[in-house]
Amino acid sequence: MILCPARIAARELEKWRAFFSGRGLSVSVMTPDEHDREAAFTQGVAHYIGRVLSDLGVRRSAIGTVGYNKLLEIVEQTCNDPLQLFLDLQRTTRTPGRCARAWKSPSGRSWRPSTDDAL
Repeated sequence: MILCPARIAARELEKWRAFFSGRGLSVSVMTPDEHDREAAFTQGVAHYIGRVLSDLGVRRSAIGTVGYNKLLEIVEQTCNDPLQLFLDLQRTTRTPGRCARAWKSPSGRSWRPSTDDAL
């Protein structure tokens, strides 16, 4: 759970943080801007990696490792979202652009979603 201290006194905020923490919830306190930056980063990376893996054609394997199967879960989760969400994340955050610049294929080309996907 995220608590944003935008319109609440510090004492009241701590009361609610303790209340939810005491019930077993993981509670983070951050500003709305911090929340938005963190959400954009984490969603941007997950969607970028999911689309890259999908374009690689990863599939279930009888001998797939735990790690490989976790990667497939990322593909299943992110590629079931509308492509427009991925494209919006690419256009409105800097995170996916940083991923694209950092991720080079063996041929040295940067990965970009295939044009068929963008239509």
